[in-house]
Amino acid sequence: MYILRRGFLYLLLLLGSCCLANIDRLELVMPRYAVRGGDVLLKCEHSVTPEELYKVEWQKAGTKIFQYIKDRKPPYRYFPMDGAELNKANSSAKQLHLTRLTFAAGGSYSCVVSMETPIFSKDSESQTLTIIEPQEKDPSITFDKNTYQVGDVLQANCTTAPARPPPHITWLINGVKVDESLTRAFSNGRIHGHGYYEHRSPSMKQLSIEVSELHAGDNGELWLTCMSTIPGYIGPKEKYADERRHSIRIEVVMTEIPAEIKSSDNNLVENITSNRQPQLHPDHRSHFLLISGWLVCNLLFNAKT
Repeated sequence: MYILRRGFLYLLLLLGSCCLANIDRLELVMPRYAVRGGDVLLKCEHSVTPEELYKVEWQKAGTKIFQYIKDRKPPYRYFPMDGAELNKANSSAKQLHLTRLTFAAGGSYSCVVSMETPIFSKDSESQTLTIIEPQEKDPSITFDKNTYQVGDVLQANCTTAPARPPPHITWLINGVKVDESLTRAFSNGRIHGHGYYEHRSPSMKQLSIEVSELHAGDNGELWLTCMSTIPGYIGPKEKYADERRHSIRIEVVMTEIPAEIKSSDNNLVENITSNRQPQLHPDHRSHFLLISGWLVCNLLFNAKT
């Protein structure tokens, strides 16, 4: 009876310590993108002291790939992994160094930290790694002519260098992003069944916009820029894994009112610009009647003779 009571109290203490145990900070820090053939460093940052730490386990898609257990000799265990080689010399309980990456290395990663006293484990939030093959040169822009008038339709095509995944294209006019409704994207490769693209592919996007005076600015220049990036969008504090740009200068000719329309007679200008029949000035009307009468008399006289 005494033994049972003591065991029960020990169990209560154990359960109580487990409930009170906690790991205040646990975060897996790693880049979102890595280059095929390159390497990547994953860091497991936590608040557990070395005295309390028992085990750190690294996982890819829920499967163990590396493990550290304190006081075990040797403390590290390595597990087979597709798509990368583990740099053992640069891997520890705090970080994991993967080299010679292939597309199979892409996926979700996490780390699990366990305390020794009291016994407690916690998983980090998983992070996703994407393997890319970057562009080898800037995108190219093709268009009809170098000079446009206000009201002309500017149509241009941007084609990127091949990459994997195919780059995302963003059009800019004078440094301002163009509304996507004015663009048209074309096919940019096929996705493999495992979630990655089968091969390096270029991307192409067409821009069609009517040139306005606002595009010309004060100096009559329009700067057209094609930006090709992997990924297509990033957060405020993030950087593109791959970014290329190409810009061209286009001259915009301002449309002027023809000289014959300019007149001090406001009525005449108003009639012409509103497509109405212009009315003659009273002085002009009298001259017109005199000339018309002279022509009629002259024609009658010639007919009699």
